[in-house]
Amino acid sequence: MDSPHAYLVTGGCGLQGSSIVETLLPTLENGSKITVLARNPTTNLFPGVDYRKCDITSADSVREALGQAKPDVVFHCAGIMTAARRPVPDETVRITNVDGTRHLLEESQKLGAVKAFVFTSSASTVQKPGQVKTRGADETWPTTEESDAVDIYPKTKATAERMVLAADTEGGMRTAALRPAVIYGERDNDLIPMMMASLRAGKQKMQVGDGKNLFSFTYVKNATQGHLLAMEKLLSTDPKEVNRVAGESFFVTNEEKVPFWDFARMVFKCAGTDVREEEVWKIPLSGALAVAWAMEWISWLTGKKPGLTRVATRLTSVDRYFEIGKAKERLGYKPEVAWDEGVRRGVEWFLENEKNEKHEAHVIRMDVVSGADLVIIIVPNLNYQVRPVHDGGFSGNQIDTPEGTVVLNRGDAVADNYK
Repeated sequence: MDSPHAYLVTGGCGLQGSSIVETLLPTLENGSKITVLARNPTTNLFPGVDYRKCDITSADSVREALGQAKPDVVFHCAGIMTAARRPVPDETVRITNVDGTRHLLEESQKLGAVKAFVFTSSASTVQKPGQVKTRGADETWPTTEESDAVDIYPKTKATAERMVLAADTEGGMRTAALRPAVIYGERDNDLIPMMMASLRAGKQKMQVGDGKNLFSFTYVKNATQGHLLAMEKLLSTDPKEVNRVAGESFFVTNEEKVPFWDFARMVFKCAGTDVREEEVWKIPLSGALAVAWAMEWISWLTGKKPGLTRVATRLTSVDRYFEIGKAKERLGYKPEVAWDEGVRRGVEWFLENEKNEKHEAHVIRMDVVSGADLVIIIVPNLNYQVRPVHDGGFSGNQIDTPEGTVVLNRGDAVADNYK
């Protein structure tokens, strides 16, 4: 990154996008420029960065933004995440994740200046119907198809990823896709805050299942490292090095496989509450599934998405981990931050940021949440009331807890956490 570049980051106000922007800030000193596209760029702003309003679902809006920024490197992190109780219609998710990506690809190609296009994909792209456990998934696993009976999120991310990889052009715009899994860290406004809400509600001693199931997580700075390594390879002057990465996808995680509930308890520990395993109340999967079944019936009666589903509940007690051998070999990727250090940094940022919060309701941007991630909080907090909120331009959910109201705002430029 020694020579100056014109970087464009979509979703640059979200968790993943803002981390990329922050890491690129030193390049401003050598003449580089950074442009962020977001529907409403008001959070996670850095000096020296050009923030522009842009609706990626509009080809005209994308064309205008790219024409002004004239990037030679694009990091596409924007997209809509889904949750088991989301109020966002499937078609809205599809228009943003698929059509938005198509507009960015087409306008980048027309511009002619873009040399590297790096896409924030998702580990969930390998989710297939009936697939409960995901053990050791790698890039040889098939990705979900539009006809598969799975959630709209992995469908649209897989479709968008295929589009990005197919757009790779030798002698022109080179492309690559990164597949993080459950991103967390500084500026995490969903996973860690919701676990903190669970702690403050006194639910830290609850878990679903025996807690032995292994999960892959990705600390945001590790994910950022993967994105920048992919960019550097795509811009390499060595054709062999470029061709080993161009048109390819890569899983990027912390590499360490962590018992699912150990992650939550590490959050609690970093916040000052150490929960011993013998203190944990293990909720049988059958009991949690019964609650999910009831919520699905309520959903059927009301026509609204359920707050919990049986599929999502099972994910809290099964293995879900991925292999990163390809990223290590071709990108030179090696996670620099251990998973627990990433948790410590994320909790530290949360607590410090909370001190600056003056609002009665803590507003959380839905940058990186999906059904499997959200259920980690909803399951151990069965007495929480979750309801949709529609207030003018705001659309999201509220969780009423003993500690007060937590507002989950669907926001714009959503980077991905459940991957």
